[in-house]
Amino acid sequence: MSLSNYLKKLKSKHLTLKDNIKSAQENLTTDDKNIVLMKKMKLRIKEKIFRMEQNYN
Repeated sequence: MSLSNYLKKLKSKHLTLKDNIKSAQENLTTDDKNIVLMKKMKLRIKEKIFRMEQNYN
């Protein structure tokens, strides 16, 4: 897999997590622990995207 395709995949995962977090926050029955885990995953992906873009450019 090329680097640009991998970045696209990471960005897609990041966007999906963003949407899932928003939906979970609107759903009153969602466990807060799951939201926190999703936010941590989203942050890790964002940091990875940032590092890769810095090294790529």
